[in-house]
Amino acid sequence: MIEPTPMMRQYLALKAQHQDKILFFRLGDFYEMFLEDAHEASKLLGLTLTQRQGVPMCGIPYHAASSYIKKLLDLGKRIAVCEQNAPQGGKGMMGREVVEVLSPGAVVDDNLMNGGASQYLVALFWQNQHCALAASDFSTGEIWTTVVRWENGEALQRELLRFQPREILLEEGMREAYPELASWEKKESSPLITELPPWYFELARTKDRVLRHFEVVSPAALGWQPHSLELIPLGVLLSYADSRWPGKNPEHLKKLKKYRPEDYMGIDEATAKSLELSDRNRGGEGFTLWKVLNATETAPGARLLKSWIHFPLKNLDEILARQSDVAYYVESPSQHQKTRDTLSGMFDWERLTSRLVLDKASPRDLGGVLVCLERTEELANFWEQRHLDEAQVSLSQELRQELANERDFLKSALNKELPTALQDGGVFAPGFNAQLDQDRFARDHGEELIQGYAEKEKQKFSLNTLRIKNNKILGYFFEVSRVQAQNLPTHFRRKQSLVGTERYTTDELEALQVSVETAQSRVLEIERTLYEELIKRLRSHVIAFQKAAYFCSYVDAVQSLAAVARRFKYTRPDLHQGYALEIRAGRHPMVEAALRETPFVPNSVNFSESDILHLLTGPNMAGKSTFLRQTALIVLLAQMGSFVPAEYAKVGIVDQIFCRVGSGDDLSRGESTFLVEMNETSYILRQATSSSLIVMDEVGRGTSTRDGLSLAWALCEYLLNRVRAKTLFATHYHELTALEHSEKHNFCLAVEEDGADVIFLRRVIPGAADHSYGIYVARLAGLPTELLQRARNILEGLLPENEVPLGEKQKKKPLQTSIVQASLFDEKELLLAEIAGLELNRVTPLEALNLINSWQKSLKGNR
Repeated sequence: MIEPTPMMRQYLALKAQHQDKILFFRLGDFYEMFLEDAHEASKLLGLTLTQRQGVPMCGIPYHAASSYIKKLLDLGKRIAVCEQNAPQGGKGMMGREVVEVLSPGAVVDDNLMNGGASQYLVALFWQNQHCALAASDFSTGEIWTTVVRWENGEALQRELLRFQPREILLEEGMREAYPELASWEKKESSPLITELPPWYFELARTKDRVLRHFEVVSPAALGWQPHSLELIPLGVLLSYADSRWPGKNPEHLKKLKKYRPEDYMGIDEATAKSLELSDRNRGGEGFTLWKVLNATETAPGARLLKSWIHFPLKNLDEILARQSDVAYYVESPSQHQKTRDTLSGMFDWERLTSRLVLDKASPRDLGGVLVCLERTEELANFWEQRHLDEAQVSLSQELRQELANERDFLKSALNKELPTALQDGGVFAPGFNAQLDQDRFARDHGEELIQGYAEKEKQKFSLNTLRIKNNKILGYFFEVSRVQAQNLPTHFRRKQSLVGTERYTTDELEALQVSVETAQSRVLEIERTLYEELIKRLRSHVIAFQKAAYFCSYVDAVQSLAAVARRFKYTRPDLHQGYALEIRAGRHPMVEAALRETPFVPNSVNFSESDILHLLTGPNMAGKSTFLRQTALIVLLAQMGSFVPAEYAKVGIVDQIFCRVGSGDDLSRGESTFLVEMNETSYILRQATSSSLIVMDEVGRGTSTRDGLSLAWALCEYLLNRVRAKTLFATHYHELTALEHSEKHNFCLAVEEDGADVIFLRRVIPGAADHSYGIYVARLAGLPTELLQRARNILEGLLPENEVPLGEKQKKKPLQTSIVQASLFDEKELLLAEIAGLELNRVTPLEALNLINSWQKSLKGNR
């Protein structure tokens, strides 16, 4: 084995301290990776793998590192960044140390993040059937803490969904103790799971870290008991921040918010996915609720708006206060436009502040702080023009004065054109520091200074042949004729004699030369000192900056909701604590936005304590799913404090929304459509209360017709008699319309028949649908004519006496309840109907085989 070089020994020593990370090892103008890191990085980043003395290696230019680091972080990798520093005395091998450790949840650099997305890191700790959670975005300084009951992970899953963390910190062994955690890692875009040693989670250690960080002597000062569970994950987060940025104090992490999950509307993963709150259900670039609502002008405003979507309010006063702020801009177009103009061009103040604290702020970041301070003052002036007691957020006069002082100081300190990096110089304005101005003049006008001194000496001593010259050996010197050299004053010292001339210097000339030649280094040194002092000064105002940044992001978020309300003609909903939900001419926000110039067909819904379940029937493509989703979205928007897409809305506050719409195959987890459907249905029945809103579509579709109809019927009865939540229940089982209950009403999607053609009117009307129109939809999809005709023949043979095919008028009365209930168990009829109505493109191969097997068993059983 080849003996490693001194540089490789240096690398191996650092790598031993960071074995779970890819080590970016600085060598000159490159970051190099060696051994296993080189193999992994070359594959992930598409780099050329080479070797030197048998050691595998690959590298990237240091100035292009950000794009490569971001890609690795997005892939869930950890990175240790090692920088080099010159040895003392300028001799010997370069010194190297790890200056930063990056992981998906611990990033503060703008070029490593998406501006509109948060970067949450979550720490979890379990004890006695409870789980404490602490979530922080290190790039903004916010921290959330709460405690949830641990039963099967459902409550915790809901809270994690609110934050959508990039990384989760667990105590070693928790994966084995709580198998439910394994399912999180299998999800698409799953967070990186980081396991930490048990001592990280010791109460004494974590509590001490929390108290030191918040500069208090007791947890009571933070509203906690001495042994409160939240102290542990919070302390873990702070210690993790210490390890990410060695030697830095993350003092910006003080925006602490303790919350109770029951204070916010509950939204589970299936509901968020079905409603497409912030991510597309099917991927791609289509509309999500956040995309429709996001008319923000700043990145912090966009992040806050997204958090409102995932934290809908339940407190009526808070909802109305936010709604009032939105209404202010809806009703004041001129002020709204002024606000948008002021917000436009603002920097990401939250993340600027974090970089100030962690010594990562560039000169241009300081320019960004100045812009933010100036724009904040303008926003505060606009905001003052309404009654401050009506506004949910405002800035005190004391805080505004503090910000104004820093604004004025920065304005006097900074140049208008700022460099990218401190070492480029030119950060501070002329007149800010006298010594800096003097040295800059020496740097920029050195030749003039020396020529001026020479001219002064020439005139003073009448030396008409005296000249100032410069060469690489002597530097600056006086040259004078031999005749006049005899008359030189004594402070002139001879340096060199030539034929006919003499060369001299003086103490003042030498001092002036040194001053000119070292001026640039002195300028940079002074600027570095001033820069450090300025950063230190700004750090002392971090809390004020964070309050101002939140004010700006809040104003941006409410003006965004107002902009959308005005653009799409949303209305202000009436919220109350009761049961009733009335939506008149409601619209689906994303579908409406996607249609652009095409009119959206609005629909209404009205729930009361005596009208709690609406059964919705109608053909595919008629708009059932859109109607279901729009109802849930309108309620969610109302509890966000937003205006809603409707002519009128009266919304009783709901505690949870459950949305089970569309197929949810999870084949990657080995679960079929039907199993996922039943799991989600079971979850809804366990969690829902009479204050919830439930929307369900096509329950029972993934199994046989007989089983599916039976389950759907029993489910409706259970929802009516036991759960009593407001429920929209869409189904393709028309037999369910015969279920009799005083608090259940039938609705359907209006259809107009024109011979063999069908027009879907997309209007919800009272009553039950007569047909599914599946063959017509198949025709629209382009199925062969021969196949469609055969399907019609089969359908006519399967129709009961009281049903007629498409194009003929209904002549007989609909089935009565008793007949329907009896027909539930007519196996032959149901089996034939099931085969004829099977939608082949909506079942997996495995499900098709299972269905064929069940049909064979049924046929054998009837012989």
